[in-house]
Amino acid sequence: MRSRHQTLVSYAVILVTVVQSTIGVPLSWTQIIPTGASPPPRSEMGIAYDSDQDTLWIFGGESQNGVLLDDTWGFNFNTNTWTEYATGSVAKPAARFSVISGYSSAGFVVSVGEGDGGEFFNDVWVFNTGTRIWQERVATGSIPEARYGAAGGIFGPDDLLYVSHGFSSVRYSDSFTFNLTTNTWTTIFDGTNPYNPYKPHARCLVGSAMVASKDVIMYGGCLSGGKSGGLCPAQDTWHLQSNNDWVQASTCPTPRLYAGMSYFGSDSVILYGGQEKVDQVLVVDETPANQVAVLSIRNDTWKDRTVAGGSIPVKRYSLGMRYISRPGGTQQGAIIFGGQSVANDEYLNDMWLLQGSPVESSEGEGCKSWLSLPMLHGIFMLLGWGVFIQAGHFIARYFRQHGAEGWWFKRHKYLMMTGLGLSLLGFIFGVASVKSNHFSFTHGLLGIEIMILGIGQPINAYFRPHPPSNRTKRRIYWEYYHKYAGRLAIFLALINITLGIFMIGAPPGFWIFWCVILSLWVVINIIMEVRLRKRATGGRGDAGAKSSSSRSTTM
Repeated sequence: MRSRHQTLVSYAVILVTVVQSTIGVPLSWTQIIPTGASPPPRSEMGIAYDSDQDTLWIFGGESQNGVLLDDTWGFNFNTNTWTEYATGSVAKPAARFSVISGYSSAGFVVSVGEGDGGEFFNDVWVFNTGTRIWQERVATGSIPEARYGAAGGIFGPDDLLYVSHGFSSVRYSDSFTFNLTTNTWTTIFDGTNPYNPYKPHARCLVGSAMVASKDVIMYGGCLSGGKSGGLCPAQDTWHLQSNNDWVQASTCPTPRLYAGMSYFGSDSVILYGGQEKVDQVLVVDETPANQVAVLSIRNDTWKDRTVAGGSIPVKRYSLGMRYISRPGGTQQGAIIFGGQSVANDEYLNDMWLLQGSPVESSEGEGCKSWLSLPMLHGIFMLLGWGVFIQAGHFIARYFRQHGAEGWWFKRHKYLMMTGLGLSLLGFIFGVASVKSNHFSFTHGLLGIEIMILGIGQPINAYFRPHPPSNRTKRRIYWEYYHKYAGRLAIFLALINITLGIFMIGAPPGFWIFWCVILSLWVVINIIMEVRLRKRATGGRGDAGAKSSSSRSTTM
């Protein structure tokens, strides 16, 4: 009886310890200072936690001066020491960084990544934590293309590895699982095009976390370059659910690359660090070093939470981050290792544990503001081609018969030149925002063709043959070219604006609003066209129509 009572007391103590570490206590950072030597500083390493041996495992990554590593280390929480394994000339994964990793019943798993000389991988290696031996799995099935910067991992000691998105010569949007029991790859999502508003576009350098056996959360990343366009960094959140369907979650944290992300209990995901101020971003209200973003999976809401206490890690990116729950409930939370300092890009090898309850932590100021080159590109193109050039064409087409001689022509010219000037600025912002392969995707290719047509209009208008009393063939040919080239440019521009809105992943409310406005504009033009043709065929506007046809529809 006494033994049973002692057992109940022991369970109660453990339960209280667990509750105190996660509920009722604000978030706080604790630095874990190892006894003895630590692994060299690094970023973008493989990382996993083994609860059976109470050990944190890391592999590879990038170190000082861009040197890639192939070393394996384990941190034992009981002894508070790091130990290096698989040293010397033994079979092990090639040196690499930006890998997908996790812990399964088979051991510490590492897959994909980029190696020396720009070599990309799609292999799967398992480190047996009992024998301390690496073994490459011979994979079958739908093997994914080699890549790095992907999303995915393993949830707990599961035997299903997830790999999604990533980059090699192009960016990917497909998703795969690797069954560690059968050594079989399976395609679970075939990917999507860069204009589908309902699925996550191709990207790399994301933050991601496994939140259940078959659930992945993915945040941000880079969509630009590699024969695709888009935001870099992005700020959208996507949830790959157990039915293998991607669903967009709410958006609030600042856009970022290389962010750390971790499961944090049954309903929460922590987003920490990452690069917010990069080439595409002009202005951003950067997240303070003592704040993390917390996603409630159940409520689909993001909230910034301030971490209590004065001891906080250096704000970093390209870090390793994993959820740990030590045996007996002595510690649980999100542990981070290494990465690079946001302030000076210094490589790090320190280790910190984030514990506590997000709901007990003070809330930040909410969603932060930012301004990027793609946003300016969209604003100027929308104003140029979507407003001013549309208005200039509208006046030239439907108001030539109204007002004093030359009234419509002056307004047409000024509106067109203003619109073209705004569009040229937008074009410059657009080219500057794309990392590479500027015109290798539909939106970019259409954009250059539209701008060539647009710039050509004032040039051919300057050299137009002025109409004599009897129109020459040269004048007639010029009028046809000027009129229909301008209409083609406007038509393609409206299509390209729509593609651009979808490509950057604009909120549904915005692209619905644009589609409504575009539809109304089309209806108005149809009504005006019908009225113009009725006047012309009804005899009231024959003279005006004839005289107007002899005047220039100059841009």
